[in-house]
Parts: sequence; structure tokens; C-alpha cells
Amino acid sequence: MRIITYTTLREFGEKHPQTFPAISTWYKIVKCKEVVWKKPQDIVIMFGATRVDILPGDRVCINLGGKNVRILLKVEYGYGIAFVRWIGWHKDYDRLGDKMYSI
Repeated sequence: MRIITYTTLREFGEKHPQTFPAISTWYKIVKCKEVVWKKPQDIVIMFGATRVDILPGDRVCINLGGKNVRILLKVEYGYGIAFVRWIGWHKDYDRLGDKMYSI
């Protein structure tokens, strides 16, 4: 999968160094050439049903770092691209509320 944009992930990891190992590991796994998500269920199979929320509009939220950090992605399955729309703490994700649907 192609991940757009790694900068968002790196900046969050630099601001919160305790999260960087989980973010880096996730990125390396997803960036692997063999990883191609064709449908949301492929992401669930890869990370597990308890770590993935499937959202409307081809978006997914993946839990990282013991479910402390969440990454919100917009996935273009036909092109093999995942756009990082948001990364943050679990508590901040819960506070997004209706705003989450416009991200």
C-alpha cells in the first residue's frame, strides 16, 4: 500500500516519542509491497476486528500502541493508496464526534 502522507505520522511520533515505535512498525507492515487492501475486510483480517473500525466513505480507523493511538485513513482500494486523515490519542478520537465524518 502507498501511504499518503507519512509526514503526519512522523510529526505525531516526534511530538509523542512513546508512540513512535508503534507508528513505525505499523507503517513498515502496511508499506510492504505484498500488502494490498482490496476491501475493508482485508484490513480487519490484517489487524484484527478489535483494532479496526470500518467507517462510511471508504475510511477506517486503526488502533495502535495498545489502543492508545488511532489512525484514521481514507482508503482508495482500487489504487492501493491510504490517505492519513488524522492521527491522535484514543480520547481525542472519541471527542471528534460529528467532526469525524468530515475528516
